Amino acid sequence: MDPVLAKLVGEGMIFAGVIVVAACGTLLALRRIKAHHAEVNRGDIARNIDEVKVQLQRLENTVDATAIEVERISEGQRFTSRILAERTGDDRMLPPGGGATGKGRRAE
Repeated sequence: MDPVLAKLVGEGMIFAGVIVVAACGTLLALRRIKAHHAEVNRGDIARNIDEVKVQLQRLENTVDATAIEVERISEGQRFTSRILAERTGDDRMLPPGGGATGKGRRAE
């Protein structure tokens, strides 16, 4: 074999070996980092689940309270509508501007 070619092949093999070793080292380091990260996150997930449960309970309470208030408002509107519907012509309010000029008043 030509000495120049043999030197190139030898250097190429060394270079390839260095690349393989570097890649393996990088992959092992990434695997350890990922394992450590997953282990740390297990505790975070449990804590986050508890926080989410508390927040959902508060949200549920808020929705219930809002529903009760909306029901109270609608009851008030129904009551007001019923009272207004039951009023007779004698009990109705004067039209706007009718009080000062005398327009819209009943004849006595």
